[in-house]
Amino acid sequence: MKKFEYGHNGNKIYKTLGFKDQEGVLEEVKHLWDEKTHCKPKVITIQEAIDNGWMTKSHWKNQCIISEDILTYKVWYLYTDIRRNGVWSPPNGVLREQDTRNWIHFHPGPNRVKALCMLGLYDTNLVIWDPMNRIDKPELSFDEWLSYFPEEKARVWFSRCEKFIGDQDTVFMLEAHLEQTMDPFRNMEEIVKELFRNTKPKMINYRSPELDAFVHYDGDDHGVEIFVKEGQVFTLDDFDLCININDVDRRYEDEKVIITVR
Repeated sequence: MKKFEYGHNGNKIYKTLGFKDQEGVLEEVKHLWDEKTHCKPKVITIQEAIDNGWMTKSHWKNQCIISEDILTYKVWYLYTDIRRNGVWSPPNGVLREQDTRNWIHFHPGPNRVKALCMLGLYDTNLVIWDPMNRIDKPELSFDEWLSYFPEEKARVWFSRCEKFIGDQDTVFMLEAHLEQTMDPFRNMEEIVKELFRNTKPKMINYRSPELDAFVHYDGDDHGVEIFVKEGQVFTLDDFDLCININDVDRRYEDEKVIITVR
């Protein structure tokens, strides 16, 4: 008989259930769905979440996309993967209340949501648990919920969570994941470092004190060049444009910049 393990992480108490194809897992998930969950998930789009003030278009904001941060490389990989292959794993979340403000806590999927926002894919579906019944949408049935996590894409695994939704309140919910290891993110880290030659990009035709910590203006040891077109302004936020380069796409151009891998 399978043994289910409990744990505690951050703002949630969780119980790892395992992969859908493992003996006893799907039966346990269905039992918990029927007997324990306080509510059932609903489906809304990113744009609907933004319109209701439950998230922002920037989602979370790092100081600079070219910073040394594993989250940066996760977003970089997901942005590239979604652009090439489409969305194959919907973000999960729970609508929470904190300081009288409603907002969505995403897990799994916060970095995927960030990548989707950067791609402008605001019509993408989110699978959201709504214990406060703020979302005017029907709840999913068990089979409908499972259909958002197709096995032909990757192995499906589950966990059960008790997440805090307010000062004292908790919600019992289930998380479904399509399997993805950390390897693609670490591989993207190596790719990005190689593209940049482990140093800052060179800024051409533009200078600004707020950029000094992130760029070179002189020398030839860099791997990436950012040419700012005449009359354009480049800010820290514009470093996000660097996410358009990768091991295949080595040049990016828009009305503001030309970014080139040397």
